[in-house]
Amino acid sequence: LPAASWKSLGCSRVLVTVSGSDRLSPWQRAYYAALKGSGWPGEAELYETPGEGHVYFLTKRSTPQALAEMAKLVAFINRD
Repeated sequence: LPAASWKSLGCSRVLVTVSGSDRLSPWQRAYYAALKGSGWPGEAELYETPGEGHVYFLTKRSTPQALAEMAKLVAFINRD
């Protein structure tokens, strides 16, 4: 999204998840930083999992890292 569009996001919270070995992680971190600096009035949160690759939690569902990430996502969604 262009920075000017971020102020009109239709949500009040965003969770950006980053896997440390994901080739997209620089872009994900940049997105989070840009969102935080955009003037958007919502809450942006960054969750990082070191040493894992892109969407690792779909193929390694029972690992402690995947379970922790899913628990974080569920808690984020269910939070008021």
